[in-house]
Amino acid sequence: MSVVERLTKDHALRVINSLGVQLDLEAGEIQIFDEQERLLRKKVIFDWADSKNKDEAFTPQKIAMIRSAINKVAGEGAFEHSNFMKPFVIRLTNEDFSTIEALYSVEDTPGEGDLLKSLDRELKDFYRKLFSDVE
Repeated sequence: MSVVERLTKDHALRVINSLGVQLDLEAGEIQIFDEQERLLRKKVIFDWADSKNKDEAFTPQKIAMIRSAINKVAGEGAFEHSNFMKPFVIRLTNEDFSTIEALYSVEDTPGEGDLLKSLDRELKDFYRKLFSDVE
């Protein structure tokens, strides 16, 4: 089961704004954590565990591979589920969960704020007209 399926399967109202990704270069492992720093999934990438691929020079390539995989999953609509709230970010973190860099992010859609302002204005106008004789 994928991390996205695990996070959205129980239909509980669980709001997800971020996920953390850590690389364990010694073990050749990728680990995915939720916002509360709970481990959701870990996977050994056997090519990364190979001793010739453990040096720091391979890290940018590994990050690029992770970013590419995230973008592929995002392109398939994985983060469109209602549990994923905007702004949403997937961060590369160190062992202390400090952000190293953002791997993927989705900001609020600019039109959404304008739509809410417009609806708010229309609602205020409606109430003003409705209660105009009360004043």
